[in-house]
Amino acid sequence: MPDGDLVCWEEWAKKVIDGSSSLGQIEMGILNTLLPDHDFPIWRLGKKSLTLKELIAHSNSFDCLYYSRHISYEMGDAVSYHDFNRYFKPNDNLIIVPALYTSNNDAFPLSIGACTISYYIRLLHALDSDWCYTGKTESRIVGEVNSIGVYRNVQVLRRRK
Repeated sequence: MPDGDLVCWEEWAKKVIDGSSSLGQIEMGILNTLLPDHDFPIWRLGKKSLTLKELIAHSNSFDCLYYSRHISYEMGDAVSYHDFNRYFKPNDNLIIVPALYTSNNDAFPLSIGACTISYYIRLLHALDSDWCYTGKTESRIVGEVNSIGVYRNVQVLRRRK
């Protein structure tokens, strides 16, 4: 691990990326704070892990996308905690970026220049003008557990007609 300024940390992060083909999403999210221009496959679309470029290409097959930072069991779900954690299947049009990746100031203090990343803003910039965002959250079915719909409040993006 480097002990120095942001440039040292960035060089270290590049070596980690070059030397590993099996980085997990948490590690990629942390490294993304040091290398914000690197397109890591930390985006989830349904069950797939994708880069932003791949996500945009896949978005062409949908008229509506739902965005959330995290989907987990909530009190009031029509399924048990155990069943949710074991059997939850996200809808194919659900984009998830866990909240952990939006800021990791504990691991990389702002004092060395590590950045926080707004993945939602990044997504809006990457989508073309064929998409619109209402600015509201809506309750939608985002997946299922044993054929039972799971509702969450999500950001909704719609393709313009």
